[in-house]
Amino acid sequence: MTEGSSQNAVALLRNFREGVLLADDVPHHAPFVIDGRLGRIVIPVTREVADAEQLVLFVPEERDDAMQLLIDAKEIEPDSSCDRYLAYHGRAPHPHWIAAKIDAVRWADSILDGDEFDLRNTLHDGEPALLKKLNTDRAVLSRVCDHPVSAEPVAVGVDPFGIDIRTRRGLVRIRFDGAIETGNDAALMVEELLVRANA
Repeated sequence: MTEGSSQNAVALLRNFREGVLLADDVPHHAPFVIDGRLGRIVIPVTREVADAEQLVLFVPEERDDAMQLLIDAKEIEPDSSCDRYLAYHGRAPHPHWIAAKIDAVRWADSILDGDEFDLRNTLHDGEPALLKKLNTDRAVLSRVCDHPVSAEPVAVGVDPFGIDIRTRRGLVRIRFDGAIETGNDAALMVEELLVRANA
């Protein structure tokens, strides 16, 4: 798979924060977050899932044309990525946590090696400042995501491919036209979105 195809696959995965996790062939609903610092997928799970020998994550759901991620997971103690889950999804439905490294990805009739599928967020260090800027005026943010202020929008994530906004109606993904390479470019993009929404 080419570098462009790999980037497209990463961008597609970042559009979703829920999937179906097959644990030894048993399906489980799996809301997840991406740990942008380490490039891991973090999921709250039951003890049964944490102890499973084989894990495959289907995104967004279990079907033939879904993205399929063969993952190598280990159980972790709650950390900052679990706090990120709280920001995205609210209270976790299960008491155990796994952090998953991707071994391989099957998508669009291609197989991608896990080493080519880099989920680290190059905007990670500047993300708190970007989120603070986005959340300064909730009325403007509501226009950015085309939801009423009553939906209580909160920007919860920024990565090179877009912005994640949590509302009472669910998560909204604002996709960038192309990948953002630097923190300065991301700041300019956020400023442009806010100015347009406030026009």
